[in-house]
Amino acid sequence: MRALYTLIIQGICLLLWLFFMVIWYRSDPAGEVRRRGALAVPVPLLIAAVFVVAFIFPFGWAFFPLALAGLVIFLAGFLCALWSKATLGDCWSPGNEIRVMHEVVREVPYSLVRHPVYVSLVVMLLGTCLIFGSLTMLAATAVCAAILSFMAYMEERLLMEELGQGYLDYQEGVPFIVPRISNMWRD
Repeated sequence: MRALYTLIIQGICLLLWLFFMVIWYRSDPAGEVRRRGALAVPVPLLIAAVFVVAFIFPFGWAFFPLALAGLVIFLAGFLCALWSKATLGDCWSPGNEIRVMHEVVREVPYSLVRHPVYVSLVVMLLGTCLIFGSLTMLAATAVCAAILSFMAYMEERLLMEELGQGYLDYQEGVPFIVPRISNMWRD
């Protein structure tokens, strides 16, 4: 019976990933793009690659308690990603670009880390690794996290050039991707 529950959790995870990918692209704001960044690796492609690698080279185990813990972690990342994206509003885009009305967003979760969507994606992937009990997926997630960190770095360069001193001031007080405990209860 627990094997059935594990399969149900895995199915829920896959459906939520599909839902997230639809939201990733379908909610692209209609605002005019002022400038596009040089690097724009499609995030859904990265996520799909993690699943492909894990299913081509299955190595690990899946069982109910691990899947349940993974679902809780996945949902935390999922909700934080949606919240982060909603907080950006019209400044959000599925690629590396600056909108005409772009501004520095300082509300929570952007007061905790400068790239909460990327952090949330990694948390979602870690939860997925537990849900599927895949060590191969964990290795692919590590590679994906490195790519997302590099994308965040490239995004930072674009934001510094376009938003100037306002973004530099923001960088001074907010960590890149790992929140400081002291920032957690500041706002």
